[in-house]
Amino acid sequence: MKRIELHPSVSLAWNIANIEACLSGNPRIEPIHFLLATLIIIDGLFEEVADSMNLSAESIREVFDCATECRSILEMSDDEITSARRSLRRKLREAKEPTELVALHRSGEARFVFQRAGRRTFEGGTERLTIVHLLQEILEHIPSDAQSMFKTRINCSTKDSVEWPDYIVDDTRA
Repeated sequence: MKRIELHPSVSLAWNIANIEACLSGNPRIEPIHFLLATLIIIDGLFEEVADSMNLSAESIREVFDCATECRSILEMSDDEITSARRSLRRKLREAKEPTELVALHRSGEARFVFQRAGRRTFEGGTERLTIVHLLQEILEHIPSDAQSMFKTRINCSTKDSVEWPDYIVDDTRA
């Protein structure tokens, strides 16, 4: 069976989502944190995290390419994306006190988003899961806290499954 690798954009989004979850006082990374991370990447505000990950110049270019594709999926102006990012961050952080920055696990719902995005990637014949795939899945099942900020909805015929597919590399699963 073909294995799907994580694109640098997903690794970057995962790190940003982890930071945002911690700063929001959440015990797990939720899909809404991945949505916020994607908006941060689209806005180009990821340099510090990318540096800490030692992403190569080529990987950063690939991340920008994914961000451009995500921007077109959202069908929003740069100002609307920035406004949504700020509103979403404010909404997440007002709920709870921040916790220390530690490595968090994804919630079951976030894992399910990855499963569906992996299936989308697999069925599309590509070898790497990108933030484009994640964004499409998140928009298809947009978190209620973010619904009012986004006009774009994605409809997909992908079958949902509760089983984690073995073709997605996930080193966090034990």
